[in-house]
Amino acid sequence: MHLLRSSKSRVLVAGAGAIVCLALTAAPANAVVKPATGTCGGPYALSTTAHMADGYSFHVSQVQNCPIWMAGTPVYADYETNGSTAQVGTLNVAGSGNWFVCQTTSFARTYTYGGYSSNDWAITEDDQGSWGWVPGVFFSGSASSWTGLRECTTYEDP
Repeated sequence: MHLLRSSKSRVLVAGAGAIVCLALTAAPANAVVKPATGTCGGPYALSTTAHMADGYSFHVSQVQNCPIWMAGTPVYADYETNGSTAQVGTLNVAGSGNWFVCQTTSFARTYTYGGYSSNDWAITEDDQGSWGWVPGVFFSGSASSWTGLRECTTYEDP
């Protein structure tokens, strides 16, 4: 087994020892089926500065790894937008190797994908180096939210 790190220090597992499991179900071809469970890991230190698309910057001192179920998960510039907001990038790899700063609930925007809806959003840096918000529907878990991820009560001091 080899551990590979992307530019964001996301850990990828590859090699001959990797196991692939396929679930054979009678779901329609266009159905989206996400894992029923998933919880964020504990916080760990990461010192960086987040530069959000709205021009606001803040210091990040800790993050948490949280599982997402879809490779190519979109990251958006904003979460408080009625209608559409610009996609700034993606999280390329599914699983628990993606880190997040915090989560919040939008009272203005509900995001829907593949039959799942959520108004919960989490801050991260995408795999292209842009900072933004990931909709809760991409979290691996039945709640379409980030179980165990701290709330965005205030931005950390710059």
